[in-house]
Amino acid sequence: MATKSRNQKFGSTVQLGLFTIVVLLLFLNVSANYIIYHVWEMHKTQISLTMNHLAVEISRKVQAFEEPVLGETLTSQLKQSFNLAGLAILPSVPETDDPSIRWRWYLTAAGQLDVNELHRITPVVLHAKTTELIAGEDDIYSLTYLFPAGQGQNLLVIYKRFPTLNYLDTTSRRMFVFNLAALAIIMILSLMLRRYIMAPFKKMRLATEQAGRSQSVNADEVDIVVDEYRKMIGELQEKETRLVQMNRVISNRADRLEQFNAHILSSMNSGLISIDRDGVVNSVNRAAARILATDLNSLLGKSVLSDVCLNNAILGAVRAVFQDRQSREYYETELIHPNGDLRRIGVTISLITDEDESFLGVTTVIVDTTELHHLRKSLETKERLSALGEMAGGLAHQLRNTLGAILGYGRLVRKRLAANKLSTDCVEAIEQEGTEAENMIEKFLSFARPFEFQPTRENLRSLLEEISDSEKVKANSGHIEISLHVPGDLFIVCDRLLLKQAICNIVDNAVGAYDKLSGIIRIVSSVDTEMVCITIEDYAGGIPEKIQSRIFTPFVSSRPGGTGLGLSLAARMVDLHGGSLKLVKSTSEGTIFEVSLPNRVPKTEINKPEPVAIKK
Repeated sequence: MATKSRNQKFGSTVQLGLFTIVVLLLFLNVSANYIIYHVWEMHKTQISLTMNHLAVEISRKVQAFEEPVLGETLTSQLKQSFNLAGLAILPSVPETDDPSIRWRWYLTAAGQLDVNELHRITPVVLHAKTTELIAGEDDIYSLTYLFPAGQGQNLLVIYKRFPTLNYLDTTSRRMFVFNLAALAIIMILSLMLRRYIMAPFKKMRLATEQAGRSQSVNADEVDIVVDEYRKMIGELQEKETRLVQMNRVISNRADRLEQFNAHILSSMNSGLISIDRDGVVNSVNRAAARILATDLNSLLGKSVLSDVCLNNAILGAVRAVFQDRQSREYYETELIHPNGDLRRIGVTISLITDEDESFLGVTTVIVDTTELHHLRKSLETKERLSALGEMAGGLAHQLRNTLGAILGYGRLVRKRLAANKLSTDCVEAIEQEGTEAENMIEKFLSFARPFEFQPTRENLRSLLEEISDSEKVKANSGHIEISLHVPGDLFIVCDRLLLKQAICNIVDNAVGAYDKLSGIIRIVSSVDTEMVCITIEDYAGGIPEKIQSRIFTPFVSSRPGGTGLGLSLAARMVDLHGGSLKLVKSTSEGTIFEVSLPNRVPKTEINKPEPVAIKK
């Protein structure tokens, strides 16, 4: 009995709650209808007053014209002045309300009306009361008004559009029907909800009994649900605590492993890019961003299949791997760095598969092989130069002996010709050519023999001033101005004679580039913690592009009379210092060479350079 009583109590509570909700909804519904009806009534009363006022105004204007029938012009003016949808005047209205008399009168008067307006005017004239607002079609409301005219009365009919009033009329009718339907539905639902609300509780109690969970005999369905919920919450909290502890241990291990892998990837000198099966870049290490000269954010999340996020030299190969599902073996390609340098990179593209050989994505390993490529070329050049030096040494000795004999016989012939008072021009030309050939052979021997490197601590400014002074006295340098920008307290460790000769060779080439025209040569030095850089810049015509890659190769020259050994010797001399000589730029506007030397001077002896210009 107690269980039944508690169940009835809960059911009664549910029913009371539903009844309260129904009453509240009905109250809100009645309130809303009352507000809508009140607004509609106020709006209709206001419009009725407005229409009556318009009828009075129009009747006065018509009486002023003293015309029983409105013409088209007057009708148009009145419609436009009062913003009407239409108006009409029917003369001699009978005073009786007899329908047959009014009908005969209307048939007589209708002949003066617009045929298109008869369907609007007829019901208003025959059935509506005077000064009563009548709803029509298309948001139009009509009103009739009697006014005196001669011995009788005329009937004025005006109609005007009122969309808001028409909307309120329609809405009020629809709301009435909707409210009746909603009230019926709410009553039915309130009866059904009690049954459906109690049904889940009964099922829950039955389920707990079938699960073997003990329940109080006096407990109703709601108490059982609450008790079971509390027990489940307690069990879940206990299991959650254990799961959190296990998850914390696993997460710590995963985080350490992930951090370790991240440290490995970020510390690699080789670039690594991983791409998922959809072609989206998942990870990029710092080395890859550095080699490709791009930002990490510009690669992550981008698709290599649609977005252009990789360099074209790599993008095509990656797309081919996605299409063919075949790894790409190591290959080398070139890319242009944003600063204009041509970089050479090695690329390996591999498929990522799981234990079932299912395709998961692609990894791209990138290695900057620019320095290695330069070392290869340098080694090849040195090997060629070594072989050439040996050959040049033997050949030069033999040629020098032969030229010595030729020059000796030439001098003897010149003396005999002079003794006989004959012309010696031809012999002197032979001697001049022989002397030039001997000088060239001497240069060959200088190039072939090994240099003796004797480093000393030198003032760079003093060394460059010496080079500038020596250029002033040369016959072909009188038209050239040399401008030095070098700090006065910059000291370097170098072989003074070799470095001076190397820079002189570069300056001589710059002088020759002006081809006896006036010009300027700028020599600028800069220093950082590792290197001392000396740039030699001229503003003459540049080196032809087709030989720029071979200018440090012996016997390659851009001038018809050049030997092609000056830059080769300069590169060897700079190389002995552990530095490098490179062509920075060569265009029609001029040429820039850069000599880079290791900075072996203590930092305390290096200050910021103060530009010093030395003009000829």
